Amino acid sequence: MKITDVALSVAISFVFSACASNYESSLPDSAELGSPRGYRIARVITHFHSPYSYDACDKKGIIGGALNSSCLANLKDAFCKNRVDFAFITDHPAHQASYEIRDLLLLEAKDHLIEKNGLPYANKLGNCANSFEPTLLTGIEGRVIALGMEKHLNTDIAQRTALYAQETRDLTTQIESEANGVVVIPHTESRSIQQIKALAPSAIEIYNIHANLDPKIRKRDLGLPPFEDIPSILTYLIDPYGSLNPDFMFVGFFKLHPIYAKKWNELIDAKLKITGLGGTDSHENVFPQKASDGDRIDSHRRMTRFMSNHFLVTNLDVDSIKTAIKKGRGWLVFEGFGSPVGMDFFAVAGSTTVGVGETVQLTGQSATLTVRAPKLHGKSPKGGGDKPIIQITLKKVLPNGEDKIIATAEGSDLSYTTQEIGAYRAEVNITPRHLKSLLGPFSDKSEESFPWVITNHIYLEN
Repeated sequence: MKITDVALSVAISFVFSACASNYESSLPDSAELGSPRGYRIARVITHFHSPYSYDACDKKGIIGGALNSSCLANLKDAFCKNRVDFAFITDHPAHQASYEIRDLLLLEAKDHLIEKNGLPYANKLGNCANSFEPTLLTGIEGRVIALGMEKHLNTDIAQRTALYAQETRDLTTQIESEANGVVVIPHTESRSIQQIKALAPSAIEIYNIHANLDPKIRKRDLGLPPFEDIPSILTYLIDPYGSLNPDFMFVGFFKLHPIYAKKWNELIDAKLKITGLGGTDSHENVFPQKASDGDRIDSHRRMTRFMSNHFLVTNLDVDSIKTAIKKGRGWLVFEGFGSPVGMDFFAVAGSTTVGVGETVQLTGQSATLTVRAPKLHGKSPKGGGDKPIIQITLKKVLPNGEDKIIATAEGSDLSYTTQEIGAYRAEVNITPRHLKSLLGPFSDKSEESFPWVITNHIYLEN
């Protein structure tokens, strides 16, 4: 990082910060995003750290035996304001393994404990100022992630602490069979295909915010300059006029590295129908300084607003969302650009219709793959009046980690008819011209194309 880069960013911010516009800083209810083929869209956050993680809350998650109350309040406020339907807390074994499930569910007054067979396994928040009721579940992030654990795997604290740090097929089998958890491989950028196959997860991360920013991970696993995007972040910290919109800081660092698609393609080509999802990996432990909006730069609210997963469910209950994640019935959304309304991806072969995450047998007939073009929700941020450019790409998975573009559309639905078997996914890019006046010194980014929606696969088989 060069000091001149920082100085230039700050100087530019003097000029543009006064141009910032107001916007709705929270996300809309997922019920307003459409009902594709009769399903209900659920907004889901995975890979998230509470004060029970040793490195969360600036490493002050537990103070004198009590949870850091302000950090806990920030976490719940994020899920409330951004109307997160399901938040899968995944704390590190230190200190997660030292506490019981009831503690890890972060229960407070007005919250509603959900039990199964007389045992606690979920918490529906009851104190949101907007009356929304997110559902919180607990789990672990060691070398593997367990989403929505309903029990610990061992009654002895020392033994389960050691167990949760392992990276073995025995552990993932126990998570699934004993704790009814969903196994996810975090930080896919650091794992070999052989490791992932051996662990047999239900899902992998195809993007991780922490990996996008952490200098060590960027250099070691992504081959990127470690401090390349720090100047843009510092601009929002300094913000001399106090009028930048730090919720849009992400446009300065957001990059979807091709290593994720390559590894996902390899797994899918090996006939492993593994779900792809985004890991928020929020800790509130990077930038404690507050930005001009009163939130710390790395606030939980800001992180959950930037990215979420949208899964298609029949009911807003825990079993339904776990099933949807395992089946890959949904898509990753970079919701900081705006919330997509009307998104869908499905295939019709003869009289059979299947959706994302599902398989259809062609038996000699053709299938028509359709991607519904999403539109911005009415309360999505807008600045400058220009409409975004929305482009759809349909891709087919190839061997050796490759894929190919087989159809594209701009500003309209996409339909493609084929008799070729294989795995297909849709990607929607957005050129965020609608955000121009909200981006301050980075307004030129409004003319760049960014990933907006990445779906899981539809499988055409004989």
